Amino acid sequence: MKSFSKRLGKGNMIRGTDGAVAVEFAMVAFPFFMAIIGLIYIGLLYWTSATLDKSLEKVAQLMYEGRPLCGAAPGAVSPYNQACLKDRVCEQSPLVLISEAKCKSGALFFDLRVLNGDGTDAMPSLVVGGAINSGAFADQPGAVPGKIVLIRAAMEVPNLAWVGPGMAADSGKRIVMSASAFRMRQLNNYTNAVN
Repeated sequence: MKSFSKRLGKGNMIRGTDGAVAVEFAMVAFPFFMAIIGLIYIGLLYWTSATLDKSLEKVAQLMYEGRPLCGAAPGAVSPYNQACLKDRVCEQSPLVLISEAKCKSGALFFDLRVLNGDGTDAMPSLVVGGAINSGAFADQPGAVPGKIVLIRAAMEVPNLAWVGPGMAADSGKRIVMSASAFRMRQLNNYTNAVN
């Protein structure tokens, strides 16, 4: 009887669990590391969204102050145009998920509009059917002191999570958007741009 109880003793119980820890680790490790990677991605996505907001806000502030961010072309009514302002937004600070070069070459869509402010302004939707509506982005001249200006930006970033800021696009990307509207300050002349 003693030999039978010895066989069922602690030694055999410990030896009988060989590999159990490895199996438990394998069951828990994958979901754990996926959750960690997902949290890191969501943090980067929020960082990109906040950076886009801040960059657009800074460009709007400089426009409000009358700083010629783009340099006026000969005969131009306003020193601001869509391509130049898009480049200034891309240069402001790192967007983390998108490089500056990719931002300038097409990842960022930029809208510059001069509004009447009487409710008659057409505002096409930036996103249609889960994709960026590239036809909704205009380059309206006339952003001069006293005018109401609306600048909007939309950017596609890789979508690696099912939650986060912006909206998930059908193309497997996430769309992050930002907008700013302001009345340009009355100035006698434009001042030099300062970063």
